[in-house]
Amino acid sequence: MNFRVGLTIVGAVFLIIFILQNTGLTDIVFLFWSFRMSKVLLAILCVLLGFVFGSYFWLKISKREESKRT
Repeated sequence: MNFRVGLTIVGAVFLIIFILQNTGLTDIVFLFWSFRMSKVLLAILCVLLGFVFGSYFWLKISKREESKRT
């Protein structure tokens, strides 16, 4: 078994443990909205939003640096 497969298995086990420990609902309050959401779904949503914003700003900065070089 190579390193990548082992790391993937360990990551999957940690993800399963995280999901099993955070199955409960939590209250979300934002401005005048209030709703209940699963903690796991909230964590996944936060990670995805962070990835999208991080990718956007990384692309914007890399394009700016590329235009400075030319």
